[in-house]
Amino acid sequence: MDRGKMLQEKQREVRWLEKKLEAAEKAKQTADERFERRAAVVDSGLRVQELQRRLEGSEQAYNELRMQSEAYKKHSMDLLTKEKKLNTKLRMILTPPFLTQFSAGISTTPAFVFFCDRT
Repeated sequence: MDRGKMLQEKQREVRWLEKKLEAAEKAKQTADERFERRAAVVDSGLRVQELQRRLEGSEQAYNELRMQSEAYKKHSMDLLTKEKKLNTKLRMILTPPFLTQFSAGISTTPAFVFFCDRT
């Protein structure tokens, strides 16, 4: 009988240890999941910081390129204006006076206007 009681006692102890092992495994799994979540949060925080740094760098590069583009556009427009003025002066110098009046009349009043506009 002693032996049967000892066997039952050992079986109870084994069941109790199995339950304790299960609880420990669940606690470990929960702790692992919590660790994974926290690691993901930390990782996402670092990733956000890196993306913000890259965004700031891209914005700075964009602003520099935009400023260069505006400066190039202004320079091009200045050159075009100078070229137009020079062309006008050259046209006035190279064209005889009687042709200037004739060409000015043609360019401002095209022939088709006389035939189409009868109002």
